[in-house]
Amino acid sequence: MAFRGTNSDVPESSALPSIDLGPPAEGFATLVDVLRWRACERPERRTCTFLVDGEEREDSITDGDLDARARAIASALGERGLCRERILLLYPPGLELVAALMGVLYAGCVAVLAQPPEPGRPARTLPRLLSIADDARPGALLTTSALATHHADAFADVAALAALPRFTTDDVDPAGASAWRDTGTQPDDLALLQYTSGSTGAPQGVMVTHANLIHNLGCIRHFFDATPESHAVIWLPPYHDMGLISGIFEWFYVGATVTLMSPGAFLHRPGRWLRAVSRTRATHSGAPNFAYDLCVRKVTAAELDGVDLGSWHVAWNGAEPVRRETLARFAEAFRGHGFQERALSPCYGLGESTLIVSGSHRAGVPAPASTGPGSGSDADGRVTGEVVSCGRPVGDEIIIVDPEYRTPCAPGETGEVWVTGPSVALGYWNQPEASDLTFRAALADGRGPFLRTGDLGFLRAGELYICGRLKDLIIIRGRNVHPHDVERSVGEAHSALRPDGAAFAIDGTDGERLVVVQEIDPDRAGEPAEVIGAIRRAVATNHDLHPAAVALVEPRSIPKTTSGKVQRRETRNAYRAGALPVVADWIEGTAPTTAATAAWAHGGRAVSRRGVEDWLVSELSRRTGVESRRIDVGEPFASYGLDSAESVVMVRDVEAALGTGLSETLLWDHPTIAALAEHLAAIAAAHHADRPSAEA
Repeated sequence: MAFRGTNSDVPESSALPSIDLGPPAEGFATLVDVLRWRACERPERRTCTFLVDGEEREDSITDGDLDARARAIASALGERGLCRERILLLYPPGLELVAALMGVLYAGCVAVLAQPPEPGRPARTLPRLLSIADDARPGALLTTSALATHHADAFADVAALAALPRFTTDDVDPAGASAWRDTGTQPDDLALLQYTSGSTGAPQGVMVTHANLIHNLGCIRHFFDATPESHAVIWLPPYHDMGLISGIFEWFYVGATVTLMSPGAFLHRPGRWLRAVSRTRATHSGAPNFAYDLCVRKVTAAELDGVDLGSWHVAWNGAEPVRRETLARFAEAFRGHGFQERALSPCYGLGESTLIVSGSHRAGVPAPASTGPGSGSDADGRVTGEVVSCGRPVGDEIIIVDPEYRTPCAPGETGEVWVTGPSVALGYWNQPEASDLTFRAALADGRGPFLRTGDLGFLRAGELYICGRLKDLIIIRGRNVHPHDVERSVGEAHSALRPDGAAFAIDGTDGERLVVVQEIDPDRAGEPAEVIGAIRRAVATNHDLHPAAVALVEPRSIPKTTSGKVQRRETRNAYRAGALPVVADWIEGTAPTTAATAAWAHGGRAVSRRGVEDWLVSELSRRTGVESRRIDVGEPFASYGLDSAESVVMVRDVEAALGTGLSETLLWDHPTIAALAEHLAAIAAAHHADRPSAEA
């Protein structure tokens, strides 16, 4: 469904009923109040634009249109007796997701967003979806007509999904808007179950109320210094807290305009982000640390032709450890295109506190600070040396606590970050014990409740510095990964592997990288390359991760506690020191690059299917470390350990080699080398036929 035009395009029967405009932004009680106010205040204002192709082809919606669409969807939910129910939303990024989300809230329902199964990769994406559905027990599933058709088999074959009432929102009758009646949503009512991204086995649903959202959106507005004249550009996934709350809801709250694009569009061509900021004269945009690094490494001079970033006033950086070197490199790389260093704004937050906890508005590249007393050493798995300020608290109270004695730390001393205030969510859905441990912590003197973040930090001159994590959590590309989930998959990957292994993170130039160390049984060991390949395939298939290194070690060599638990931090330190008895290992980038078919990649004559196959085998070998002779052209790319982000990067490089644009879902649409080679050979042949002079 197209979302163009203004409120004048809406049938008279669904036009916005007259209401009292009521108070300004500070008086909003729920998100429904926010959108209703905006629709009455400025119905023709463009609320949201989605870049369909990641470039200039766009779809837009106004405040009045969005309100009418939300009322029509809410009425459809009410007709089905679903008001106040939990509703599972499965949508690709785009305006239909935005309309459905607001429709769910207009119906007084609780929105449960989940990423749809990826084309060609259901084995990786379905388990998380099923876990969410099993935990939330939604009353219905909302999606688009296209996705309902595309995933019909998955929906029908999986009992938890097949049993759900399901309907599509892109064909809801617009006239139904006139039948909507306010359900009387209150501030303390649940708005979202915001599922954590950390555990593939059991994601936890954070219970976020309308009051939590309204308070945190006000905090973000203060941090952003946002006004109705602001304009944001967002590519962040809408299924996670930063992409949803600071990427969509915030701009409704402020009354500003937001331009959205899909995460895949950004990963495919990072320059699209910067060009969109320039083209729309955006004032606000942000991302995790890795995205800024990716732009520095991948955006070409040609892509920056005509780009002016002078309008970008707030470039926030959060969701993973903020690195000073990243900020400095980005500022230096794009200074010549108008980017102002003072726009850089590090921040800190987490889904359990709705989103933002602290922020440093227009700080530029901050001066580093040494970690505080008691920060521990590298043996504890904590960051040592210099760290970056994540700014001041923006709405809730932060205290630093000794996690063992539950006493406040002295100023400048490192401890666990605890938070209390109106942004802190109610707890985890259906998990009272976990909720008590995380959301209702108390100091030794009885003061509380506090949210335990699990992060280590210290306060200095009123600013928060994050030094590391109390737990063994890994953060890759802004996504939380629990090591025990990875270890479970690795242990089951090959019969030669013993049950003992450790997954942990090491620092790379562009953020944390995953390393897997696993004990191998010498009596069952096959060829090491086969075992390592099985590990990498399991990690890619089950967790959509691409390890930076895999090491097979001798039995009983991984450090353990006296009770038999694997000591990940000690294993990490031993690995970095070269102190483990390694039987075989693989490190990213060690596979040789063959040149047998490089002619095709550089515009030569090799455009036969076999020539393209050989080139793709060479590329896959280079990226995954699997020897070329072990690659079967009939096996899916995912079976060789290629995660979704790396898949998008590979498409981009194939695109550059071919000299023509390709879909970012290319490897999903053609999931094997054989299928892709046939497709690319036809494109390459046509491309070369159009350029006879290049063949001479």
